[in-house]
Amino acid sequence: MSRSRTVLRTGTRLLVAAVVVAAPVLLVTSPASATAVVSKAQVSGGSLLIEGQAGVWNAPITVDGVVMTTSDAAGRFKISRSGYTPPADCTVDVSDGLLRPTTVHLNGCTATVATPAMLPDTPEIGPFPVGVDLPTSVVSVPGAIGPVSWRISAGALPAGLSLRVPTPTGVLRDPAPQQLTYAEIVGTPTTAGTSTVTFRATDANGLTATGTYTVRVTPAVPLSITPQPWPTAVAGQFTNLWIDGAGGLRPYRWSVVGGALPPGMTLVQDAVSGPSVRVGGTPTTPGTYDWALQLTDAQGATVTRAFTATVAPAPQATPAPDPSPAPAPAPAFMSIAGLTLGPAGVVGGSPSTGTVTVSTPAPAGGTAVFLSSSSPGVASVPATVTVPEGATSASFPVSTTAVSATTVVTIDATYAGTLSARLSVTAH
Repeated sequence: MSRSRTVLRTGTRLLVAAVVVAAPVLLVTSPASATAVVSKAQVSGGSLLIEGQAGVWNAPITVDGVVMTTSDAAGRFKISRSGYTPPADCTVDVSDGLLRPTTVHLNGCTATVATPAMLPDTPEIGPFPVGVDLPTSVVSVPGAIGPVSWRISAGALPAGLSLRVPTPTGVLRDPAPQQLTYAEIVGTPTTAGTSTVTFRATDANGLTATGTYTVRVTPAVPLSITPQPWPTAVAGQFTNLWIDGAGGLRPYRWSVVGGALPPGMTLVQDAVSGPSVRVGGTPTTPGTYDWALQLTDAQGATVTRAFTATVAPAPQATPAPDPSPAPAPAPAFMSIAGLTLGPAGVVGGSPSTGTVTVSTPAPAGGTAVFLSSSSPGVASVPATVTVPEGATSASFPVSTTAVSATTVVTIDATYAGTLSARLSVTAH
């Protein structure tokens, strides 16, 4: 029967042939993330028998995507088919429709390798430069059933590199054991050159594949020194001046080979394996300082770069302000103090004179006192009268008009208060 199964990496599949033989029933297990648990899976004389427990009751149970039975009310299922031809690799996917299918090997079926296949299918892996952490480089056996065991059967990887084989974690989102059909080449190459290595992989069904590769390591990238953006150094303030190294082979060693660092600052390499160094501390003396910094890698290669740093003077303290002089005494409060009319009675059409008095001498520019009349048509006054600077009184005219009967008019003077005086205007 035809079927398809997704594998972790795309590539050439194993070419295998199936041979049906009689064998005792063996218990097979399912991946942690699958829900259908298969307790029996075998093929004998063209008859298929699969038994197990589904994660849900009354669910269609498929084998390689083909519905073959339904789980009962307790979730149990049993598949019995005659005239069955097993797949070439003797494995089937059993699914109850939840999560991942369970991949099981059919007891009584033997798969043999006709043409082993391993990826990559190119003869060379790399190139990788000395001193640079390797990006993920993978060898795999597509179509195998994991977990696959790996070993180096001939040759060796370049110095600094190793073969890392992943192991099942049981975490739901991680690869299931059946998907672990790959290994990773990891590490940091330390020596330029070419190595030949042969990998041998064996899958969960005992199928094997081999691949021989040339791994090329190129010389290290030349060493370089690059400063990070530096803050302004100020005397009396802690400062770090960071500098990065690159290329070569770590660990690095840094040293000052000329000039002098600012007083109060030292060269600090926080991590031997790290690429950075800092000139750190609290500078004590303003000025401009020059020095040369040398970087040496694990192979003895060196590079030197000159640096200049300026330390600014510490900011001057702001002097305390002089004590404020005692404020001048506030001027005495000024208000209207008096208002008189002379004469206080006139015949209509005759004038009178008013006099205002304030409580203190008028300041510079004088003091304007506001005037008003209760009957401007009979007796009128100017809007204001100004008390001259330094004076305490001022006079203003009162004009009257002829009246047919005696009329009393009230004159008001206002400045921080109001005073009133009465003027009697009589008829002829």
